[in-house]
Amino acid sequence: MNQGIIVQSGRLRQIPGGGHGSYWDQRQCVFSQKAFADFLKLTFPLVSDYPDLQTIDAYGVLDRERRLAQRSYFIVDKQGVIRYKNVLGRGQPLVTNDALVAEIKKIR
Repeated sequence: MNQGIIVQSGRLRQIPGGGHGSYWDQRQCVFSQKAFADFLKLTFPLVSDYPDLQTIDAYGVLDRERRLAQRSYFIVDKQGVIRYKNVLGRGQPLVTNDALVAEIKKIR
């Protein structure tokens, strides 16, 4: 079974049947990322937007006051097109794995 990678607010979750993906850690330095990747034995590269935050700004999820990304979910297809975007407000519940898998299946 494929393991899909979904990121929300800097937390990595594996989703059965979700396909393959990568993790974007929006505010971590290289040392922190390496320790994180080594601990989880990750086999894909990590990308950091720190300290410039240009990517989260371009994706429209930068909380300028707090200098971090709003809790958000993106599903990007193989051509690099954003097929799903969900930006949560403070206090909103997290999106469930089942809901994310359903969104992935709509794309396939």
